[in-house]
Amino acid sequence: MNRVANYKHYVERGWLNRTLYYIHMYFLKPMIKYWTLSFK
Repeated sequence: MNRVANYKHYVERGWLNRTLYYIHMYFLKPMIKYWTLSFK
């Protein structure tokens, strides 16, 4: 029972980390690049 709960928690945390990573890679990074280019 405890192992299942730990596994479920790990999967949920991994999903959250993946989501934040994709938001960072495909949204924040291009925006930062755009802002730095437009203000040079």
